[in-house]
Amino acid sequence: MNRRLKEPAELTATLYHHPFLGLVFQGHQSRLSRFFRATSQRAPHELVQAHVLVDLIGGRAFLSDAWSPEELVAIERDNGPRTIDDPAPQVDEVAAIRAARALLASVVLRRRRLAAVQQLELGAAPIALGKPNWWVTDPSGKRAIEVIVDGITGKHYAFSV
Repeated sequence: MNRRLKEPAELTATLYHHPFLGLVFQGHQSRLSRFFRATSQRAPHELVQAHVLVDLIGGRAFLSDAWSPEELVAIERDNGPRTIDDPAPQVDEVAAIRAARALLASVVLRRRRLAAVQQLELGAAPIALGKPNWWVTDPSGKRAIEVIVDGITGKHYAFSV
């Protein structure tokens, strides 16, 4: 951050977690056999999974890479004073699932190869996740610096610099 400032400043970074809901949908996709026959034999059904993350603040759904609950790490909290609390979810679970289903419906329409997928259903219970972000500020108050840095991608969003 200091590289981008005209004058260096003593900055502090506070970790917080942005709430997301992780959803795994699954369904079966039937495929025609490689050699089309007059009897229209079909190959066995293939299990299709779609992993979706829903932002519980704004309600936007995102397709994600495949993950399993075993890969997730519990958030460890220290008991010291915190200058910022994790934001409280603004979107309930029902609305989040609705947003995920709407995203998947648009994906199925755009990708013909998924057109034969039967109804996608939740394959597992929804999982509450926290995406790490850093809140960067100038604690001295001499400068109004407020920047959020995405803890996964490193992208930043400046509110004031």
